[in-house]
Amino acid sequence: MAKCFRWMRSKKGYEQKSAAWKIKAQELGINVEQLEQWLKGIKDWYVRLSKKTSGQATKMLTERETWVLKHCGFYKGQ
Repeated sequence: MAKCFRWMRSKKGYEQKSAAWKIKAQELGINVEQLEQWLKGIKDWYVRLSKKTSGQATKMLTERETWVLKHCGFYKGQ
């Protein structure tokens, strides 16, 4: 089970955060591992898109790529 986006068990509030993951996964009709895998993919995609420099052969971004760059800026500091 990938725990890449869950919090460390030793941290305060782990139980509440873990429960929140379970609730969100149930709302979406998937399991927690699938939710974590999706989020990891989005993060990786954002990092890849944000690393492209203007000097590279720039291409037009798709609507999905634009959405990822616009809504996932909170990953910038990681």
